Amino acid sequence: MKMEFFGPPGCGKTYIVENIRGISRESIKAKANNPMLSKIKKVSRYSPISLYYKYCFKRLLSKETLFASFHETSVSDMIDSIILVATSYKIGMYSSIILDEGLVHRIIAFGVNYNLSNTKIIQLITIFEDLLKNVDVIFVSVPVDEIMNFIRLRNRKETAMDYFDDTKLRDFITKYDVTCREVAEHFQFHRLCRQDIDNFIKENKRV
Repeated sequence: MKMEFFGPPGCGKTYIVENIRGISRESIKAKANNPMLSKIKKVSRYSPISLYYKYCFKRLLSKETLFASFHETSVSDMIDSIILVATSYKIGMYSSIILDEGLVHRIIAFGVNYNLSNTKIIQLITIFEDLLKNVDVIFVSVPVDEIMNFIRLRNRKETAMDYFDDTKLRDFITKYDVTCREVAEHFQFHRLCRQDIDNFIKENKRV
């Protein structure tokens, strides 16, 4: 099973993956930072497949003026993050994987932060459309007000978003939400609504 989620920060992507996989958020982060994966990242960054995808991605951005709207993560770091997932799908690194922020989410995150049009974001996702044919891509659809309330209640201080004032946070979440809805509709990705999350977890939970 290959499954990845996308949706605005705070919509519950990590909560879903934690409960399906039966491991904590901290364990997910630790696995993402293990030494072996770091070596794979370094090697894959310069593989022919990765370089090809990076070329295609950057070619579509060649006429764009990129400026960060919400956080200062560099263009190259965000693109490398996207290409890493694409390459892992292409070479079949995992026969089964569940990602709270997969290929589609990372492209949307890049587009939102660098103020790309939804048309351009869809074009970027289309580069990898063949790779996604074997992946269950799911949009976690939760109302913006509920997401805002959840982010404030959890009160994390881990990312730039956690320090936004209410106006900037709402702008950030709303932009994500609008983009995610358009992407989900264009590609006919599955949509998981807030009221269906617990049942979805029960149906997909790993023993």
